[in-house]
Amino acid sequence: MLMILQNRIQNPTELDRQLIEQQIKSGWEVIVQFSDKLYTDKLLNEINNLCQHYDSHFGVRFYGHTFDCKNLDRIPEVKYLSLDCMLEVKNLEVVTKLLHLERFGLGIFEMKETEILGAENLHKIKYLMLTNTRTKAFNLDHLRNYYNLTTLMVCGHTKNIDSIGELSQLNQLNLNSISKAPLHFINKLKELKTLKIILGGRSNIEEIEKNDIENLEIVWVLGFNSFNNISNFSKLKTLQIEDNIQLKELHLRSL
Repeated sequence: MLMILQNRIQNPTELDRQLIEQQIKSGWEVIVQFSDKLYTDKLLNEINNLCQHYDSHFGVRFYGHTFDCKNLDRIPEVKYLSLDCMLEVKNLEVVTKLLHLERFGLGIFEMKETEILGAENLHKIKYLMLTNTRTKAFNLDHLRNYYNLTTLMVCGHTKNIDSIGELSQLNQLNLNSISKAPLHFINKLKELKTLKIILGGRSNIEEIEKNDIENLEIVWVLGFNSFNNISNFSKLKTLQIEDNIQLKELHLRSL
């Protein structure tokens, strides 16, 4: 599983364009991130120029404060955007006007716009991360329209989770804190190579049939006590099973 190096530029007042150029050319991801209202119109305009110049290896993240999405009008060329680890934001509908998004992260605890995934401009993105909200009421049914999606991370949201099975291009799926929801939909994901199940609670993953998954993680899953269908994962290259205290044995000879 290829690991991509990443540089997070924290709360900058100016940008080192030469360093950004060098790192992106070397295959790094560069993310400019702000934890407070330290961004100026001038700085956002400069970030937008970089967004226009680079692909989605260059990203912008706002987190940890109340963010007014009207600021996104200054970066209409953004391809990789994350709004996460926030209690609330203002004017979230501005996101639906961003026509170049390829990667999007969203995690606003007091979020009320539970149907935002239906926005047409989001349907073409390749990477989506949905983290915790208070109500966990994102309507995942909209995901069936995300025809380019290759990487999906879902934390705590289960409403219409079966629609994930319609994502024919999905290569990586992270399910965090997904308890009780059946996993039958994974059997429809023929291109899936990486599956991570973290936190939440379930006793096993026996719904998953024979597959071509190459990388599997099962970490801190409450009540996980058996992995009797391990032979269904015959293409595994990496396996991480960690902090599942009720799992007493694992028969790797079944592989």
